[in-house]
Amino acid sequence: MKVCAICSGEFSPAFRHPHQLYCSQKCNDAAYYERNKMAFSRKARVRNSYNVEQRRAKHYRVAYGITLDQKAERIRQQGGCCAACGTTDPGQKGWHTDHDHETDKLRGELCGNCNRALGYAQDSIERLYKLITYLERYSSDEVS
Repeated sequence: MKVCAICSGEFSPAFRHPHQLYCSQKCNDAAYYERNKMAFSRKARVRNSYNVEQRRAKHYRVAYGITLDQKAERIRQQGGCCAACGTTDPGQKGWHTDHDHETDKLRGELCGNCNRALGYAQDSIERLYKLITYLERYSSDEVS
């Protein structure tokens, strides 16, 4: 009897393989991965770097039914700025395609700040009006 180098389970090596170190193919695969971990991660990084645009294109196609070219055209039609606040800086994650969560109808391309603001307000016009009223009540020129 031998002890598996991966799971520490006991096993009898096959007659033709007396120098066998692992009790199963699963343990053999685990050992192979451990020995070649750097190569696996390097290959994954290379594979993922090639597919960034493809993954992005698939996301827009599946989530919104548009292509990357159509998204770029929407941004161009908005004058290259946020549909809500007018900034030309999209933020760290780029332009966000805003849509109505009930109807899935596309609205506009938003900067990260406006997209988050709408999300936190849960697309509630009433909540946004209340926030405006709150800000007006405490605006700096009225506070003494």
